[in-house]
Amino acid sequence: MTDTDHLLLTRFNLPSKGAERYLRSSPDWLQSRVQLFERYCLPSVARQSETGFHWIIYLDPESPPWLKQWIGETSRRFHSVFVPSFRATVSQKDVLSDLVALTGHLAPRLITTNLDNDDALSPDFMSRVRALSPEQGRVAIYVDNGLIVTTDGQSYVHRDPVNAFCSVSEPSDCAITCWADWHTNLPDHMSVLHDAGPPAWIQVVHGHNVSNRVHGALVDPSSYTDALGPFAEALRRPTPAALRRDAFIWKPGRTLRDRMTQLIKHAILRMTGRSTLQRINALRQRLRLTSAARQSTQPSQARGQLEEG
Repeated sequence: MTDTDHLLLTRFNLPSKGAERYLRSSPDWLQSRVQLFERYCLPSVARQSETGFHWIIYLDPESPPWLKQWIGETSRRFHSVFVPSFRATVSQKDVLSDLVALTGHLAPRLITTNLDNDDALSPDFMSRVRALSPEQGRVAIYVDNGLIVTTDGQSYVHRDPVNAFCSVSEPSDCAITCWADWHTNLPDHMSVLHDAGPPAWIQVVHGHNVSNRVHGALVDPSSYTDALGPFAEALRRPTPAALRRDAFIWKPGRTLRDRMTQLIKHAILRMTGRSTLQRINALRQRLRLTSAARQSTQPSQARGQLEEG
């Protein structure tokens, strides 16, 4: 019996309150997430060098039949990789209960790690988090450096010391998990440990992102094949001229944009709280989905196959 459980947690389409509920139930949003999950997220977890962890993916009990069929078939094909769980809400007790159902016990120490369903991990990510986990106390763990890739083939290296690939290591008998607060706010509740090594996570920027944008510096993906693995084949190698333009023009512009965005977010949080930010993000995403739907003249072949099955 191990003295530490490591649990990877993914919200696939958990019900959201308010305007975001529209997004999570939108067929276009769900279809896009299925495709991104199969292309990036699932393969990256399946190729982890560290295998001593469990992965629970949470879904809305009222998900459409085609999505339930897809997740059932996928979990059977990858039964040793992840387990789906249908819940309307997920509390700390629910996470521990689901873990006990998987393992038959609860180890003295628990590490929980967040992974969004449209992102990916380098092969050594889980092992690096595990290596930082202390034997006592509660700490948040961040692997600072990662890569941002776009679906049109560009790649960027980025440092984010409070990124969404956050982990919490703590005693299991008082666990609050990595979902205790927004990933940017975990340092407000506990001590923090950082892994400042090579890039170990991959954030995918695509048409249905709510808040993720391109950050960091444009790079040649061939320099990061250890982290990217098979994903590198679909990425373009920028020309020397493109790298210079990014370094002297586009990257400074992105940095200024990010600083202004953070100032606006902090002002909104101070004046009106989180709910306003969530409504703004949901409205942005709804507008994107509406625009994409107008541009599409036919339902996708992938969704049609799922519904026919």
